[in-house]
Amino acid sequence: MKKKKMLITLIILLAVGFASVSTTLIITGVVGIASNESDFNIIFTYAELNGVERKDFIEQTKKQTLTFATDKLTTIDEETVLDYEVTNTSRLYDADVKIECNLVDEEENIIENSYINIQYQPNSMELLAGETKSGSITARLIKASTEDGSVQVKCTLNANALERDTLGEEYVPDRGLMIPVNYITDENGNTRTNGYFWDYKENITNVVFEDTTIDRSETTLKFDISSNQDESIMSYLVPNENDPSKYTLCIQSDDTIYLNPKSEYLFMGFAALEFIDGLDKIDTSKVTNMYSMFNGCSSLISLNLDNFNTTKVNDVRYMFMSCLKLKDIDLSSFDTRNVKYMSGIFENCESLISLNLENFYTPNLVEFGWAFKNCKSLKNINLSNFDTSKVTTISELFNNCLNLTEINLSNFDTSNVNDMNYLFYNCRNLTTLDLSNFDTHNVTNMAGMFRDCSNLNNIDVSNFNTTKVTNMCYMFATCLKLKDIDLSSFDSKNVKYMSGIFENCESLTSLNLENFYTPNLIEFGWAFKNCKSLKNIKLSNFDTSKVTTISELFTNCSNLTEIDLSNFDTSNITNMEHMFHDCTSLLSLDIRNFNFDKVTSAVNMFWAMPDSAKVYVKDAQTQNKVLNGLPTVDPYPVRPFAWTTSNVIIAS
Repeated sequence: MKKKKMLITLIILLAVGFASVSTTLIITGVVGIASNESDFNIIFTYAELNGVERKDFIEQTKKQTLTFATDKLTTIDEETVLDYEVTNTSRLYDADVKIECNLVDEEENIIENSYINIQYQPNSMELLAGETKSGSITARLIKASTEDGSVQVKCTLNANALERDTLGEEYVPDRGLMIPVNYITDENGNTRTNGYFWDYKENITNVVFEDTTIDRSETTLKFDISSNQDESIMSYLVPNENDPSKYTLCIQSDDTIYLNPKSEYLFMGFAALEFIDGLDKIDTSKVTNMYSMFNGCSSLISLNLDNFNTTKVNDVRYMFMSCLKLKDIDLSSFDTRNVKYMSGIFENCESLISLNLENFYTPNLVEFGWAFKNCKSLKNINLSNFDTSKVTTISELFNNCLNLTEINLSNFDTSNVNDMNYLFYNCRNLTTLDLSNFDTHNVTNMAGMFRDCSNLNNIDVSNFNTTKVTNMCYMFATCLKLKDIDLSSFDSKNVKYMSGIFENCESLTSLNLENFYTPNLIEFGWAFKNCKSLKNIKLSNFDTSKVTTISELFTNCSNLTEIDLSNFDTSNITNMEHMFHDCTSLLSLDIRNFNFDKVTSAVNMFWAMPDSAKVYVKDAQTQNKVLNGLPTVDPYPVRPFAWTTSNVIIAS
């Protein structure tokens, strides 16, 4: 660092006395400025090889050397991955870090090697004062070797100081830092934790954080859970008085207890845990990952997270998943500006009644699917400050939220969302939905989007852009009270799957699908099954040339009197079972272009249609097939017994 000096002259004029008499005082001085080289320091703070933390890789005195050794690579494309973290411990300077990795010989000369390919990322980073960032080095075997050997890798991280005009965040060393929990898969494919108190998680009923060390020599179940293994954080499992097979977990330190940056799975699977006390005694300011932190705490009734600092957290997926008894939670202190992943955060929290997430501002959020899935008791939710502009999936977001009566999503930006499948599935108490702000131009999957919204009587999707949608299976299925829907804006040219799209829409009276052009449609069965009130339907532009099944297509459409399917191409269809079964009012059916050559089953295809119905076919061969020759299984007939050639008519 270059030392700089700056001369500053400060002149102060003081007026004293009368206007005609004055005195001038002058102060001059020199202010010295120098670099503070002792403050500038970049160190390694974490290393793991193939997902397993390795403290022994980092030289512990200066922490500026990381030495690793891998297992032998024996199979082409086999990889080994070193992940590391570096920290700028300075408060006065930011750092510009350049990274370069090479294969070298014993004299550290750069060499080429035909067996190993090295890739690393990033190749540069800017570290703010007090900031920690990560990198990785991947070695891949690109050529099989006939003998054992090794290849040396050397990476250099060159850091240059960048001046600041404010003090940066203070770096706190690892003392007082809890170890992370790791899940390890053994050679038999069984998953287990890395030991300590986590081996007893199913029998822990209470957790207590204590800010003083208490002698608990009466228990043999004690563990050093400090990151440095210096006994600065100890944990004890104390048998409960009323049931010695259950434990209270006491976590103690004379210093602040810092949760590990990697705090995923911290209490996951603590199914007997009823209470956590002393959360105000821990510091979460270092934490970047809270994935599944309380997942499966199915006995936990309440959580006080008032002191949680989540400023650095980027992953809260499944954080509270399956906290089955959790009725209320206050997250007003949460800062979510850096969170990228929030999928399933409250999934299966079936006792939660209300969620106020008004303070959640999420400009970096990418994944948001399943977040409230199976929150069966949820009646109120506030998402008014969510920024979803980067989100790519909101699939099953409110799936099975049985008691929600209203959802305000007017602030949602869905311009980058590609998956909306089962978004509102089984939200059976919703009566109306305003999705006028939804931008769906990137969405490919709308399967089951409104399925089983049995009290929705109006859905305005007139603004939907469905150009990229390939899946509409069960999209409106079992919307029992839906009487009318305008789909004139829908573009269905890329849709492949439309099975059950309106199944059980028993109040629909009319469907105009004239704009549906479907050259890629493959699955179309059950599409209008049990549309009991349907009186009019228009399908004149459907292209069914690739469709393989139309079984139960109009089953129990008992109020339809006329269907024109003269445009249908059935040359690839194998299954026509129950297609018009129980269409008890259907008097006119035009299937004049139907081809039955590939049909393998037509069980009950026309069964329970009126004895007086007229079915129009293309020729005598087809007429004979309908009356006598379509494949079925005894004792199930294809058509009413009373039908004759006066019912199945060759179209003119």
